[in-house]
Amino acid sequence: AAFYLFCHDDVRLDPDVVRLLVEEAFRSNAGIVGPKIVSWDDVRQLQSVGIAVDRFGERDAVVSADEIDQEQHDNVRDVFFVSSSVFLVRADLFSALHGLDPETSPGSEDLDLCWRSWLIGARVVIAPDAVGVVEQSPQTIKGEGEKEKSTKANRNELRSLARARLRVVMTCI
Repeated sequence: AAFYLFCHDDVRLDPDVVRLLVEEAFRSNAGIVGPKIVSWDDVRQLQSVGIAVDRFGERDAVVSADEIDQEQHDNVRDVFFVSSSVFLVRADLFSALHGLDPETSPGSEDLDLCWRSWLIGARVVIAPDAVGVVEQSPQTIKGEGEKEKSTKANRNELRSLARARLRVVMTCI
């Protein structure tokens, strides 16, 4: 295979998405291509059109929360990384990078793969004509005046995410 498509099980793709991602990979000479990602509940609501990071590896979304798609991000453009919800990667690049680093999963595998691809000169782009519809993760519902309680599981999950992100930053700098 010339390309690998990674897709989470909570993603719905239009029939032409894979074709559009492959075409953009050839047109842009890109190593990794991601689609525009919209909400399952409201396809007008943008979820992701690429992601930026600060020097500590902290995510900085290109779109704001609850941003409605009015074609304001409909240009093919380079991004630092794309969401692991769905992306296409060249098979030769994936092999050269030795695949996904299991130490960065879950939570930072997308940042790690894209950052390493940038380091060897491969482009990471968004193809906004290709659209992935992603089911949103459930929001924490809090009563009025009630603070969200931190559980041991939440602390362990946050610790694992921070550890994975730190690994990415330390190995890619």
